[in-house]
Amino acid sequence: MFKVLNYAKINTGYAVNLTRRLIQVKSINPPGNESEAAYIVGDELSKLGFKVDYIEASPGRTNVVASLEGENHGKSLIFNGHIDVVPPGNLDAWNVDPFEGIVSGGKIYGRGACDMKSAIAAIIAAAKSIIDSGVKFKGKFIIHAVADEETGGKYGTGFLVSNGFGLADSAIICEPSVWGGVIGLRPAVRGACWLQLETIGRAAHASNPSEGVNAVLDMAEILLSLEKFKFKCTPHKWLPEPTISPGTVIYGGVKTNVIPDRCVADVDVRVVPGLSEHDVLAQLEDFIKDLKKKRPSINVKIKVLNYVPPAEISEDAEILKCALNAAKMIAGNVILRGGYGSNDSHFYHSIGVPTICGFGPGDHLTGNAHGPNENVSIDVLSAFIGIYAATFLLFTSSNNIQ
Repeated sequence: MFKVLNYAKINTGYAVNLTRRLIQVKSINPPGNESEAAYIVGDELSKLGFKVDYIEASPGRTNVVASLEGENHGKSLIFNGHIDVVPPGNLDAWNVDPFEGIVSGGKIYGRGACDMKSAIAAIIAAAKSIIDSGVKFKGKFIIHAVADEETGGKYGTGFLVSNGFGLADSAIICEPSVWGGVIGLRPAVRGACWLQLETIGRAAHASNPSEGVNAVLDMAEILLSLEKFKFKCTPHKWLPEPTISPGTVIYGGVKTNVIPDRCVADVDVRVVPGLSEHDVLAQLEDFIKDLKKKRPSINVKIKVLNYVPPAEISEDAEILKCALNAAKMIAGNVILRGGYGSNDSHFYHSIGVPTICGFGPGDHLTGNAHGPNENVSIDVLSAFIGIYAATFLLFTSSNNIQ
């Protein structure tokens, strides 16, 4: 193990350079065009001796499935990371070019630095460290570098799992799990329920508003009331309570002098285990019934745009224990903690693969994921090279490391 960890430190520069190369690829989703990033990942893995397959779920939506087998058959472990990123947003809010991969002050800056191209680089550098060390191992090192996580995973992990590529003894979703420099492990992840509300009013001349029903004002009443709404459910041990973000997208009206007869708004709901899609809709329908007593003009339709179930792993799972031991070996202080977002964990859970729901170098407090000046600490990135290598060896080759 010492030889592997020594090479993990040596390969920090390799991981930094690979992170920068991946950031420089504008794999923005939507619309999603991950092929260039996928081929960079695949080329690096091919050089290391991995068997590499490119799985295209749709034109331009390329996934990498790569594997490296040890000398003897043993347990298999998937490391999953997504190569798509969200748009950079307002460029004036950035201090650097979001697609240059600037290194400054011990950090790498750019879209995807935290979420989560640095983790992909760390995974590959971990495999390289095992290979460079000459350590003999058994088991199978599997890497899924996937498209489409940022819009639900249909063309990424979901596609791989539904086409038979998700089977393994365990998996790790290498999403951010650092809080203020303290390395953590996420045993559970919230799900997402994206809704679209549509209020129906009655158009009229704006000079005589009493003749119409203003759908925008009805929507405003709903959204302002939803801001204070709390879902009823059993609190989860690791995860924050369910949240609702009303009006993340909104549009309505056709002309200044016309009372709007239609308004549409999107709502982001995050759920925990025990709060289902059905529960969300049922509780919101009750909420609307009560609100109509206050504002009888409300006529609203609710449609589910996308639902991603929550996921969690047993605290007794072997992969969880191995990952914790590896992290303690490298970093000392390690915490178990749930994050706010959602990810691809549920796809592997759906086929019975025990999956850690987040274990990667991105920092929830300082990494600015999805925001301007997104970044990752090089020291933490370096630590995760060793952590991933040690996790793999402890899980697959516990008593067979030479």
